[in-house]
Formats: sequence, C-alpha cells, structure tokens
Amino acid sequence: MNGRKNKQGVINSPQKTINRDANAATRAALAVQLRAQRLTFDEIAHRAGYASPGACRNAIQRELQRTIVENTDELRREELDMLNRLHSAVWPLAVPEGDVRIKQDDDEETKKRKRSHLFAVDRIIAISDRRCKLMGLDIKPEDAVAANLVVIREVPAGLLSEPNA
Repeated sequence: MNGRKNKQGVINSPQKTINRDANAATRAALAVQLRAQRLTFDEIAHRAGYASPGACRNAIQRELQRTIVENTDELRREELDMLNRLHSAVWPLAVPEGDVRIKQDDDEETKKRKRSHLFAVDRIIAISDRRCKLMGLDIKPEDAVAANLVVIREVPAGLLSEPNA
C-alpha cells in the first residue's frame, strides 16, 4: 500500500485533499438571482465575490444545469412579461410623434434624436423575434405536427397483445 506512516504507525493514504469553499452554494445562488435581474457577469462577479466574470459565468452555468425547471409554463409567462415590458418601454422611441426625416436645417441634436429611433426600431424587431421564438409563432403548422409525432420502428414481441387473465 502506498503512503507514509505517521508517528503512531498508521499509514496515511496519499490522497489529495480537496479544498471546497463553504460559501460556494450561497454565492452560486446569489449569482443566479443577480443574473435573473439581467446584471452583467462582471457586475455579478463583483457583488458575489467571484475572481473573474468567467468564473462567475461558469458557476451560474453549473448551478443552472443542476436545477430542474418544473414549471416551464410559469417561466415562459415570466419571460413573456419581461419582453412585453421591454417592448412597451422602447415603443415610444421607435415610433415617435412627428416627422423623423432628417432635414438640412435640423440642428445636430435634432438629427441625433431622429437617428436614434432607428436603433429603437432594431430593438423592437429583436424583442419581437424573441417573443415569436418563445411562443413558437415562427413554426410552420406542418413542422409543428411533425414535431409531436413519435415513430415506433420496432415493437417487442408480445407487447401489444392482450394480457392473459
């Protein structure tokens, strides 16, 4: 047996000791909560005490893989609500009242404001695209039917026969 004897003659195994952070689970839970608030990995790493944004991201990914989402409908409703609130906040910027065409006699501030609505339009499109994916609105009806089919290629002998009474 490999190992060294201590003063009492007991052989100590050469196993490596694993240093575990006693607060790792608490920090990971905090990191997941902060990520749900849409904070950046850099901000989360600073608040939760991670050495880097990458370490923070890895901890969050590990924690999410361990977590089983039981109620996907509730999660989908929450995500849809967040998308709807974002849409409502950006809509006035995307569709401003008045003329948004840039004219020669507009001052620089007016030109900048008129150009900014294009970015808001881009955000509205991105939010709408995400909403469509979340709700499955982009799926063609024939693809949706095919997605729910179960194909059984082989049935074990006796599986479909009636049980003997």
